[in-house]
Amino acid sequence: MTCRAEHCTVSAAMCQVDHAIPWARGGPTDLTNARLLCGPHHRRLTHPAYRHETIPEGRVRFHRRE
Repeated sequence: MTCRAEHCTVSAAMCQVDHAIPWARGGPTDLTNARLLCGPHHRRLTHPAYRHETIPEGRVRFHRRE
């Protein structure tokens, strides 16, 4: 298993758990709402220069804002 960001191969052992639907917006704290992201991709989720989307297979795709 690896980071769930598209094309990332960082091993699960080096990843952080993220809520796919944030807890503050009502997302459950359980395995169905959990995904692994490496540190750089986890930080990118809230970085103002990027937006993200969940694509098939549960991967996360990042797009640079223009």
